Amino acid sequence: MRLYSRKEAAELLGIGLTTLDALRESGKIGFYQRRPGCKVQFTQAHIDRYLQQVEQSPRSVIRKRRG
Repeated sequence: MRLYSRKEAAELLGIGLTTLDALRESGKIGFYQRRPGCKVQFTQAHIDRYLQQVEQSPRSVIRKRRG
């Protein structure tokens, strides 16, 4: 199982470290931490679950006709 650092996970998600930390602290993304004060790491499953939560279905666009 590959573990991603905070920096790597943030890059994969296209967000900053501060945003990633806020998501982690609010429980919106899972993570591993062996004990308090140790480094925080993420798996691909953590990242994929988060992306599934925020993914939205495309909406059809209704355009008004001019005239």
